[in-house]
Amino acid sequence: MHIVQQSLPAVVAALLERHPMSPGKLTLAWHMAVGASLARASEVAFDEGRRRLLVTVADGHWQREIERAAPTICGRLDGLLGPGTVVGLDVRVVPASRSRTRGRSAGALANRSAGASAPAKGK
Repeated sequence: MHIVQQSLPAVVAALLERHPMSPGKLTLAWHMAVGASLARASEVAFDEGRRRLLVTVADGHWQREIERAAPTICGRLDGLLGPGTVVGLDVRVVPASRSRTRGRSAGALANRSAGASAPAKGK
């Protein structure tokens, strides 16, 4: 079982790299990069022009957690999506009482609440 757990990310990365960016591909890579808890607490969109992930969370706690882990997350995304695909994260707080952003475009998310940017490791 241990060998399968070690090999799975490489297999998934090989499959993901073959396909263009899509909401499903992004969701899978995000879930694998951050784990179940952070994936449940966040929503992501890809700003292709800036090569940044737009991450929406419900409160400052999750924003701080993601920003703190940004270098690790970006390193994992590099391994899954290919080097340089994602150069950083823009984390925005949108309170849970407001409408959810799932399925909205990166541009729509970028125009929402002000948030902070987290650079990728070494960028």
